[in-house]
Amino acid sequence: MTLNEKRAAWRAAGLCTFCGGKPMKERVRCRKCVEYFRAYFQTPEYKTWNRARYQIPEYKALVLAHQQKPEVKARNRAFKQTPKYRAQDRARGKTPKRRAWIRACGHKRRARLTGNGDTPFPTEQFEALCRHFNNRCIACGRLDEPGRERVPDHIISVKLSETVMLPLGFLGDIDNLQPLCHGLDGCNNKKGWRKFTDYRTNPHPDCLRVRAVTP
Repeated sequence: MTLNEKRAAWRAAGLCTFCGGKPMKERVRCRKCVEYFRAYFQTPEYKTWNRARYQIPEYKALVLAHQQKPEVKARNRAFKQTPKYRAQDRARGKTPKRRAWIRACGHKRRARLTGNGDTPFPTEQFEALCRHFNNRCIACGRLDEPGRERVPDHIISVKLSETVMLPLGFLGDIDNLQPLCHGLDGCNNKKGWRKFTDYRTNPHPDCLRVRAVTP
């Protein structure tokens, strides 16, 4: 009997499909195999191999075809309604990486709606601008803290640009961006989209303070 035939028999008998042991509740593998694969999927060797695998066009087409199956779509929709998935999604949304990704997606969407979709967000230039102002909000001089973080603010907002003639791509240009805090009592929230305020000409004194260099 081949290995595939053994695993098919184990699956039919309700056993672990990898070793034939007693599976965990609502799983096809036993606890020992689940812990083994969970640790293996975090190794650099597996991550490198998995990234290379997704670069193969045939494999990407196979995965896409599998995801388009009605039963797979129905299973994914049902899983996204479970409390476990919703808790995980809320936890992911609070990470800095996820928040940066959400902001980038929102920026791209607004750029498409305003005809500036061909202008990439100047990430490196904006980070350099933040470092120039000591990584502080240039309006109030506060640093990032829980509930409030720095975001790129449009001096001429997207909505305000509908009433002003601007060059194509100017909205996403570094000359139209400034770092303001957003969140609880944030300067970006207070500014709104109707105000045309350039804080870079008169930043908070803490933003221009030279930090002491330790020997």
